[in-house]
Amino acid sequence: MNSIFLTRILPRCFPIIQVIYGGNFQIPTLDPFSIIAAPFVGYRINKKFSSGVGATYKLTIGRNTNPTNWTGSEYGYRVFTDYKLIKGWFGHGEFEQVNKTIKEVDKDDYRNKWQTNGYLGVGRQIDAIKGLKINVMFLCNFLHEDLKYFDLDAFQFRFGVSK
Repeated sequence: MNSIFLTRILPRCFPIIQVIYGGNFQIPTLDPFSIIAAPFVGYRINKKFSSGVGATYKLTIGRNTNPTNWTGSEYGYRVFTDYKLIKGWFGHGEFEQVNKTIKEVDKDDYRNKWQTNGYLGVGRQIDAIKGLKINVMFLCNFLHEDLKYFDLDAFQFRFGVSK
């Protein structure tokens, strides 16, 4: 029974052609210099909806005058859903958790802190070569707060590729 399920039923319910994968790339700040790489994998549910999961890695090099800024890295995970609006345009929703080492204000202690982000926005998908797509997104972090520990802005511009 298991071999029938794996070879006949499962491929019909979830064809491999519906799997999407790719990654996003950002340079959110230049002073200090930061770069974000975020690979993802997902599934195209129907012609309009796709959903998936991804990882986030941010590397920061350099210092700012703010004592809570640091040189180091942060990591996290995300879940997302895309909805095609009109040809080439889509809506994007995302929930993200990012772990960062921060310096306590007025102390020499460092600790890990999880930051929660919720993004909503729009994107444009452009067909490139051999099924490769270029994605450009403009997102608003609706969970953004004016936190003294984090240097993220409420609005983000993302560039990525997917297949």
